[in-house]
Amino acid sequence: MKFTRTLTVNDLTPGYLRRHYLFGIVLKDSYGEFFSDNLIQGLIDDNIVDLEQKAGVKLTSIKVYTPPDEDNLEPDMILGTNYDELGEALDWSWEYAKQWGHLVLRKNNVTKINRIRTIWNKKAIWTVPSDWIKFRQRASMINIVPTIAGSLSNIYTNDPGVVLVGQMLSFGMAKTYPRYWAIDFEYGIANIPRNAADFICLKAAMIVLEQFATAFNPGISSRSISLGSIFTESQTYTASAMYSLMSAQIETYRKRLSEINENDLCRQLKGGGLRAISV
Repeated sequence: MKFTRTLTVNDLTPGYLRRHYLFGIVLKDSYGEFFSDNLIQGLIDDNIVDLEQKAGVKLTSIKVYTPPDEDNLEPDMILGTNYDELGEALDWSWEYAKQWGHLVLRKNNVTKINRIRTIWNKKAIWTVPSDWIKFRQRASMINIVPTIAGSLSNIYTNDPGVVLVGQMLSFGMAKTYPRYWAIDFEYGIANIPRNAADFICLKAAMIVLEQFATAFNPGISSRSISLGSIFTESQTYTASAMYSLMSAQIETYRKRLSEINENDLCRQLKGGGLRAISV
């Protein structure tokens, strides 16, 4: 699913929150200390993670690398550069092989398949040619379609007698072989809908205002600013004297949040992308 009018979670910065949700509010306590950007970013990130957990999706694009040997990663694969998470190799099944295989990735919102390799004795023995991989996102499926003469069962590795697909275990060894398919892929939602960004920022802004109210002066409903005999100004921060500092703004944001159905938002986010692939 592609959303229109989108943002990324990287757009949700302290500056963005200050401009769009805290405009005109000088965030500093009674000692003159400013509310730090690190503190604001932490609150934004907390609410991003909270929504991810509720929706069961990642609100960013995550690269998954599946190593042939999970105890000895390939040296050219660098965490944070080439991949974000380690994947788990999937089993080979004779029953599935007869149907060109059927593998289910344990992630929602799969968006791209970067590489499919086969593993034998903790070594990558073959990489599926990229032009064989047919990605059908609407059907939540990948098919491998050879573009050369012959069938997959006629393609051999450099190790004598080892056939990659189809006949590999047809000599009576077993019906399955563990950790055979190593799939590198990407999942998540790189571009989130604006209502999701609004939901995250409203919740973060409410916490910022609540913490600001406590730090500024807990329990007061207004504050007077005086400059000698020149002028005196009174600033009111509450909906009424019964409520704490900034409660009027907090209540406004609470009403805006109530207009966003959280369950519908989670379903909207979960509905995009792939849930299963076939190879």
